[in-house]
This record gives sequence, C-alpha cells and structure tokens, in this order.
Amino acid sequence: RQIGGGAQADLFISADEAKAAGRRISVRPIDPRRYYPLNGDVTDMSRVTGQQLIEEVMVGDTIALYVQTWLKSSDPGHPDFGQEEPEEGFPITYQADVFDSKDFDDLAKRKRLTSPQYASVAQEYIEGITNLPIYHIRNNEETDDPFGRSDLAGLESLVSGINQAITDEDLALALMGIGMYTTDSGAPVDETTGQPTNWKLGPNRVVETDEGTEFKKVDGIDSVQPFQDHVSYMRDQAQGNAGLSDVSVGTANNVSAESGIALAIKFSPTQDTVVGKNDNSNGILTQMLHDLKEWFASFEQIDLGDVGIISVTEDKNLLPFDREG
Repeated sequence: RQIGGGAQADLFISADEAKAAGRRISVRPIDPRRYYPLNGDVTDMSRVTGQQLIEEVMVGDTIALYVQTWLKSSDPGHPDFGQEEPEEGFPITYQADVFDSKDFDDLAKRKRLTSPQYASVAQEYIEGITNLPIYHIRNNEETDDPFGRSDLAGLESLVSGINQAITDEDLALALMGIGMYTTDSGAPVDETTGQPTNWKLGPNRVVETDEGTEFKKVDGIDSVQPFQDHVSYMRDQAQGNAGLSDVSVGTANNVSAESGIALAIKFSPTQDTVVGKNDNSNGILTQMLHDLKEWFASFEQIDLGDVGIISVTEDKNLLPFDREG
C-alpha cells in the first residue's frame, strides 16, 4: 500500500468521556498503513461497512497485533445486521482485541492474548454515532482500490532503473578512486613466515615488485556522462508518463520567453490532476465536519443540528500568477 496504494491522509475521530467538557473530542491524523477497510457487501467491492486500526505491539516477548474494529449496521458482524433500520440509523459498534501476530491471517488458528496495557474490549455500541470514525482520503479515487492508487503506479520499473543506474555510477566512481590493480609478479611473501600475504595499498605506500614484473592500476571509465544521460532519459520518460511537464517540475529553460498560453498548456495536465484531488479531499472533509455533529451531541451535549456544512469550491485558475507580466 505504499507504492501500489496512495492515501493522501487518514483522519480519525475519537472521544474520551473522562476528559473535561469541551475537550472530549479529538480529530487527529493516523498512519494510513495502520488502516484496513472492511467490506461486508460482496455486491459492491467499493463499499466500506467497517474499519480497523491494526498496530504492532509487544506483549512480553511476543510480537502482537492490537486490533481496533468499528462496524456499521450494514456489516454482517454488527448485532443489528439485517434488521429494519430506524430513521436515525443504528449506532456503530467498537471492539478491541490483542492477537499473536503468528497465524493472524488464519481465523482458525488466530490466538488472542491478554495484556494490561492493551486491554480487550468486547463489542459494544457507541451510542449516537452512526458513521465510521476514520476518514480515508484516497489518492486517485477513480480506481476500485479501497486504498487509492499512488502517482507512481505504473512507473515502478523506471524508478527502479533510475535507482540502479545511480548505484552503478556510485560504484564506478568508487572504483576510479580506490582502483583495481593487476600484476604478473605473484603475491608478496611475508619475510618472517615465508608465506604469501596480502598487498598493502594506501596513501604514502610504495609497492615493490620483482625486476621484470609489472604492477599497475587498471584503466577504468574516464567519464560518468553515460550514466547521467541514462538517468536523465528515464527521468524524462517517467515525468512524461505521469503528465508532468518541464515547467511543472521547474526544469524548463527560458521560461520567461514563453507566452502565457504556452505555459498554461504545459501546466494543464498537472492542474487537472490537482483539481480532481482537491475536489476529492474537500468532499471527504465536508462529510467529516457533518458527521462531527453526532460526536458533539453524544459526548459534549452540544446540538449543532441547525449548523449548515457548506462545501465551497472556487472555480479559479490554479496556475502561478505572473506579477511582473
């Protein structure tokens, strides 16, 4: 889910009734790698009926997984699944368990653990809350992937090639400095033991060989320009396939000489991508603000029912403004 997936952000709503009034509700970012959507509707693979946060922890000497689960009434694991839903909706449920990481993926072999630090919580209702608490902003949401799709998807081979070319260049430069040597004199002999020993190479050292023999440094590459050209080619191909122009990544030459229309055309693929991501993020955040009304009503006894949540998207040009022009 790091290269193949591309979450832009995960936001998590939680509440602590033990805190003072006005400080009980928290909205905080979480690591998207901890988030796992649950799908209890086989007819719609994009529908999320539950959510899990899974964290690797230590219970004594055992590597364990602390699993927190939230379910909507549309999930088969919810107690009210299949019942006629009231107008206000059924509340979601919460459950927490600690499992041995070994065989965790096998439901038949999965082993529960006990830990005072990570206490298990039997499935219980979160009264008044009907929406799941994690708001997952997917990157490239048009795919069916519940995690989103990374901007690097499809470019993995090019990225790998760039990394390999740079590694090869580093090795070539190291060999140019350290050097590789050849001789026809045989190995040096230790004067004390009379046995073959290693060559001693380094600063301020002189290597002596028998008369009529040769010891020299092997001629290596005298330029890394081919490596640089290869990396530049793959980088340009990656940027082109990703819809990134030379202007958008700041590598264009003589930009000031280009017309505004030419610059706008070069920027347009990037701008279209950004607009779509902005709309997606805005929609998710607007929904989160709407759902927070339930949390304030349930945990702070503050009624925000009459407060309108309005999604405002300005139809403006996202291109940089040329102040001098």
